[in-house]
Amino acid sequence: MPTRNPELQSRLDALCDACASFYSRSLACGSTGNLSIRDGEDLFVTPTGGSLRNLTPKDLAHVSISTGEPRNDRHASKEIPLHLRIGPGV
Repeated sequence: MPTRNPELQSRLDALCDACASFYSRSLACGSTGNLSIRDGEDLFVTPTGGSLRNLTPKDLAHVSISTGEPRNDRHASKEIPLHLRIGPGV
């Protein structure tokens, strides 16, 4: 998901790099493990059924924090309720 906000794009790229790092160190295998970041009222989370191995920002599910509604066509991780409840800075 290309963004016009360079800071957000950098954070999304870093999230995908972290996903690949988890995978390469065998901290997650197959489609296990979920990571997310918050940006204001937006949550970006790894998709359900996707490997952390080679995700790009366009693969991430984009969800409204206040409503839980999807903001793109990617399906969020099944653990989305947990990601929505975790507060900023955690």
